[in-house]
Amino acid sequence: MAAPGATRIGVLEVVVVGAADASISGQLTGRMADVLGRRPGVKVIAPDDIRAILEREAQKQLVGCDATRCLVEIGGALGADVLVKGRAT
Repeated sequence: MAAPGATRIGVLEVVVVGAADASISGQLTGRMADVLGRRPGVKVIAPDDIRAILEREAQKQLVGCDATRCLVEIGGALGADVLVKGRAT
């Protein structure tokens, strides 16, 4: 449970593109969540939790959702103050 007033940060899976080894995605995502979660006053919402919310929200998102609007709605559904995503090349 997040402490009252804690900043809730949703950590999205790091996307690996280009020549980067695809197997590092999970490692980078986990490390990012770990580092952020160690900060005082921060509650991390892990990718597994986000996936569960996405599955529930998928029916709502089937029509007319651009990437930015979807991320805003997902963040709202998670109760996140911030969403963090990454890309490795």
